[in-house]
Amino acid sequence: MADGSQSGRPFRRGWVQKGDKLLMFEDERLLVLRAWPDVRAWVKLPGKVFRGFRPVEPLLLYIGRATHPRYVQRALHAFKKSESGSAATPETIERIRAGFSAKQRAAQMFVEAFPAELWSLAGKLERRQWHLLALLSRVPGVDELARDNLALAFAMASCWVFADRMTQPYRTARRMARRRRVEIVELLGFPSRPVAVRVLSKLRPDAISVRRLLYLREALRAEAIPKALLHLPVLDSGTLRILTDPVLRPFAAHSLLEELATDPHESEALAYILEDTRTMALQLDVRPAPVRSVRELRGLHDELARQINRGKLVAFTSMAIPPPPFAGTDVIVPLDSAIEIAAEGRQMHHCVFSYVPQVADGQVYLYRVLGPERATFSLRRTHDGWGIGQIRGPTNARVRAETVECVHQWLTAQQGVAAEILRSEGFSSTAR
Repeated sequence: MADGSQSGRPFRRGWVQKGDKLLMFEDERLLVLRAWPDVRAWVKLPGKVFRGFRPVEPLLLYIGRATHPRYVQRALHAFKKSESGSAATPETIERIRAGFSAKQRAAQMFVEAFPAELWSLAGKLERRQWHLLALLSRVPGVDELARDNLALAFAMASCWVFADRMTQPYRTARRMARRRRVEIVELLGFPSRPVAVRVLSKLRPDAISVRRLLYLREALRAEAIPKALLHLPVLDSGTLRILTDPVLRPFAAHSLLEELATDPHESEALAYILEDTRTMALQLDVRPAPVRSVRELRGLHDELARQINRGKLVAFTSMAIPPPPFAGTDVIVPLDSAIEIAAEGRQMHHCVFSYVPQVADGQVYLYRVLGPERATFSLRRTHDGWGIGQIRGPTNARVRAETVECVHQWLTAQQGVAAEILRSEGFSSTAR
């Protein structure tokens, strides 16, 4: 199979199992993963040489999905519904089916090379799954730590992020693994206190990311540690977002945090609603008391949104919106006027209308998503192009992984290899 090494042309898509390696040929890169027990990764771009690589994207999710017994059936169905597959010949369909089947076999063989428990443990993470597998394969004894305190093991797997002047991360991780946990957290920049170990052990997998752990570290370093960090039985992404933001935290009463802890699937969306509520309150010079319940939060948010929209509708709708940086598709539609943005906010029950000045200034652009589910996302201007800001469903709800993947694929197609590199190097689709 040609890899584009000489010509610089895009790769031919498909997965191949070769010895202990899984070769993932994508449009603009070749990713090579080595299986257990020597977990490593390399990437190759068209016309470039291979380089060592630490994938941050949820590879285990993508690979695991391909092993599903009905994967070929589902993938072929999606192909037939696509523009390229709708008029495909029987010969083409059979060739595509064979490609999906080969991908499934390669994925199954690769997964079977790993200890099932450790693959499942790393798969709980939303990002940097490969980092944890590499750590587990190279540092003896860290598997026990990962079972008991996944967040702490995650930080060890990316220890160069948390510790300064790290030149040999795995050697450092081996030294860490021989120490007490309170010493490990100190080496990672957390306070050398048992409370730091205890708080880290409370984190649900959805709350574990480099950015969230860095915010948590700052909160634990503060003189007055938020009491909810100590008293809540578990910490999900939403409650952690609130508790580690010194500006947002005073807006949430402890009763609200306790209620969020009972519904971790909704907590992140509610954290965004709380942030929107705080922003609107400041704009209206309103100083509400700490919000005590989810019901109270939703009611306050909706009332402030009505006031904001009434007060700013005339001013904002007169703002000129620049053309979109990228064309839309049948399912991804640019919001190219303030009126469209206002309508999107009303339909989706969120405060996207407040972004109008940033859109008019050319720093943000907003798009409507019609499939695979209804959503809204923002593009933010970066130093080297455009990157995805937030992707949210109705009432700021989290969207499915398929929706995030769809948006990433669209941006990659629009922006080319630069977008792929950004995504591979850790670009996030969520704010924190």
